[in-house]
Amino acid sequence: MLQLKVEKVADYFSDEANILELFGYSLCMLYSVMVLKDDVTNLNKHRDMLCYSVFFTNMRMVYHISIFYKDLRVMLMIIGSAILKLFSFIIVLYGFLMIMSLCQYVLIDDNSIDFFATLFSTYTVMFGENRDWDDIKSSAPKILLYLLSTNFVIIVCLNIVISIVTDSYEEVRTKIQSYDS
Repeated sequence: MLQLKVEKVADYFSDEANILELFGYSLCMLYSVMVLKDDVTNLNKHRDMLCYSVFFTNMRMVYHISIFYKDLRVMLMIIGSAILKLFSFIIVLYGFLMIMSLCQYVLIDDNSIDFFATLFSTYTVMFGENRDWDDIKSSAPKILLYLLSTNFVIIVCLNIVISIVTDSYEEVRTKIQSYDS
């Protein structure tokens, strides 16, 4: 992933593309500050696109800064490696989320609640937001689904994530040691 080494800052800025990248980053940040300091009630500001632009521009800037800092480069390599290894895990996790959401949706008595509200509710429960006891106490299947989803995600899935990230960390550390020697 990130294998580029730059000995001096001057070497980095000797390439016109890097100067242009820094200039583009600066313009995007300046525009963001100008838009965000204006009246927040004016919705004609393309804020969604601005949000995405700021996010991706900052991620590219972090990538460029990592050229100068070995520890940041190592951390980005670990994150990249872990993301690649977590792909099948994410499919299983979100598949489980869909199954639990569908089961929860079937158990809802109120017709005014749509599936996406149920999906969001299930998502928040799976990642730590606890349900109000009054919402589930009247139904044994709701209690069972709550226990299954929280235990599966918290105990099983988090341990899997920890093992994948630990494996990625060790793998990247080995690569870094071979690069540096």
